[in-house]
Amino acid sequence: MTMTSTAPKIAFTGNGVTTSFAVPFQFFGSDELEVIERVIATGAETVKTLSTHYTVSGGNGSTGTVSAVTAPASTVQWHIRRKTKRTQTTDYVDGEALPAATLETDMDRLVALTLELEQDLARAILLPKTEPAADLILPILANRASKYLGFDAGGGLIVTEGTSGPQGPTGPAGADGADGADGSVWHTGSSDPAGGTGVDGDYYFQTGTGSTGILGDVWRKSAGSWAIVGNIRGQAGATGATGADGADGAAGDDGALWYDGSTDPAGGTGVNGDYYIQTGVGATGIIGDVWTKAGGTWSIIGNIRGATGATGPAGAGSGDMLAANNLSDVASVATARTNLGLAALAVKATVATADIDANAVTGAKFRQSAGLSVVGRSANSTGDVADVVAANDGEVLRRSGTSLGFGKVANGGLADMAEATVKGRAAGVGTGGPSDLSASQLAAILAGSAVDVKGKQTIWIPASAMIARTSNGPATGTAESATNKIMQATLDFDAAADEFAQFQIAMPKGWNESTVTAQFVWLAGNTGNVVWGCQGVCISDDDALDAAFGTAQTVTDGVTATSDVMISAETAAITLAGTPAAGDLAVFQVYRDADNGSDTLAVDAKLLGVRLFYTIDAATDA
Repeated sequence: MTMTSTAPKIAFTGNGVTTSFAVPFQFFGSDELEVIERVIATGAETVKTLSTHYTVSGGNGSTGTVSAVTAPASTVQWHIRRKTKRTQTTDYVDGEALPAATLETDMDRLVALTLELEQDLARAILLPKTEPAADLILPILANRASKYLGFDAGGGLIVTEGTSGPQGPTGPAGADGADGADGSVWHTGSSDPAGGTGVDGDYYFQTGTGSTGILGDVWRKSAGSWAIVGNIRGQAGATGATGADGADGAAGDDGALWYDGSTDPAGGTGVNGDYYIQTGVGATGIIGDVWTKAGGTWSIIGNIRGATGATGPAGAGSGDMLAANNLSDVASVATARTNLGLAALAVKATVATADIDANAVTGAKFRQSAGLSVVGRSANSTGDVADVVAANDGEVLRRSGTSLGFGKVANGGLADMAEATVKGRAAGVGTGGPSDLSASQLAAILAGSAVDVKGKQTIWIPASAMIARTSNGPATGTAESATNKIMQATLDFDAAADEFAQFQIAMPKGWNESTVTAQFVWLAGNTGNVVWGCQGVCISDDDALDAAFGTAQTVTDGVTATSDVMISAETAAITLAGTPAAGDLAVFQVYRDADNGSDTLAVDAKLLGVRLFYTIDAATDA
């Protein structure tokens, strides 16, 4: 192998994408290359670490490649230099064979070191080749600190404080500086300054009287608040001459108005401040009352009626109602009633039942009662009637002890029954009252069409009763609760691929041969959603077993708490393939639709079982 004179260094500028950099010069080991990252903008250098920042391929006396772990950014350069180790590890023994390849490699390493030293010397300060040698050794640290390098008269290296040179010319004018802070601003107003006026450092001159300040006060704002710092108002001057009469003022408010009437004043009469004199007797006021209106309401403030005058003389003529013949003085009450056209009720303190005509009191004349109530007396005593209210649905009016009210009828309130009977009406006897029915009569009713037990039914199929499919089947497992050690058999459906399990049911003859629905009971050790699916096929007598399943229906359910039992919603109606008939063998297939985008659970979904819902249309399988 020969060693070329190719410079043992190369530089690359990053672009954020390229990671592979060719090394065009020969090198020996991956640890005999040095990679330096240089920031283009600042020149800052960082030596990169082998394996951490880059890897090396090739070498062993040939060229190679440096591969960056992360592509260098466009703001940096990678400089790759050969840095051959300054060692010689071959031991040449007298009399032994001299391997040419080993000798050549050692000589190549010497040439490589020479080329690298040339690169370093090219960066050194050197004397011209024709000049004699000079003392270029630096003084010790203490003597050269904070000084300049210079040369003495013989060209030797020295350190010096340096001398000041002449003053240079005046430089160009600099750019305008930034604007200074705003100065204080003066504000003015007739009242105290508002908190939102101005900023800290501003002043305020008051031209009137406020809640705190007076005319002439000077305020200053600090820490967000205004405070008085002085007053520039002078001494009060002498009283000036009387000024000319001012212009007429605006018309004053209307004065109070007086109203009158024979009854109490209506609320809508007048306005606040008005008065009212009453000329008759009302619900509240009497003749002579004076009212005033305030706050929208009339109230009596006095009475201007004088004292009652003396009784005048008796009038002349016959037929007058004389004092001796008024109603209270007539000896015969019946005569008085007749004269006045009054019936017998006019003088009774109370009205007896006999005084009221039969059927004379209508519903409209009777007192009103509460809703959903009857009028009566609930206590076992004589007294006034009251409302007896039905507070709840299903209650009846019944006596309970010494009280009457609405409530449930207790067993004690029912009629006695014969032993081993129920209350009802026997089959075939027509409509009528209830009676005690014997066991045989009750059985006849239940066996007839009078009792309908048809409708939606449920079958529970635990995971232990299912068969994992040979192809793409879930793993079987168990789950034990942490504290109380409740055990469950499970089928563990994987998150990476769809897996299937099956179960079979010989459907009851009462099944209506229509659709079914499924509900999944499961748990998991992490949070996320699972898409469960179910499909089925009916196989009748003499049908082929290898039949295709019907259309699957799915339901999505999520884990709300890990290791808790999750119960999904029911699927949509599942139509079983085949031709469903009474007594068919139904084969169902359940699965996890793991590749569905809505299935987000990243761990196994552990199925505990399936509730299968179906409908029957016959009471028995007879």
